[in-house]
Amino acid sequence: MARAMMAAKRAISDFHIIRGSDGKPLEPRETARLHSKTVAFLTAELAKPFDGKTVVVTHFSPHPKTIHHAYMGDRLSPYFTTDLSRLMAQNKIDLWVFGHSHTNCDFVAEGGCRVLSNQMGYSHELANGNGFCEDLVFEL
Repeated sequence: MARAMMAAKRAISDFHIIRGSDGKPLEPRETARLHSKTVAFLTAELAKPFDGKTVVVTHFSPHPKTIHHAYMGDRLSPYFTTDLSRLMAQNKIDLWVFGHSHTNCDFVAEGGCRVLSNQMGYSHELANGNGFCEDLVFEL
């Protein structure tokens, strides 16, 4: 984890551009802290009884199967993808939608959770056929 944080701090522009309320640059350890806080929130919310469909929307990708094959094993992958498949296995989640990775997918994961991302990405990614579907419509 420490190596991934060091690599992210050097390579990810967010850690050079984003500033905290104290004016200091965002640090990878702060994003890890926020991630832990967010996972705790999701865990608590998903544990509450709910009569209806459950949709989770996150910025980060929630499943390792969403990592593009070109980035498997890359030290920066943890900055774009987290493994929350345990939440899918433990809870009845109908749909999990995410962004951030510029990689599109649509598959069924643990617990029958549909994992979906339809990101336009940057113009060069769109031009290279990133799988973005302009007229995507889905039903729950």
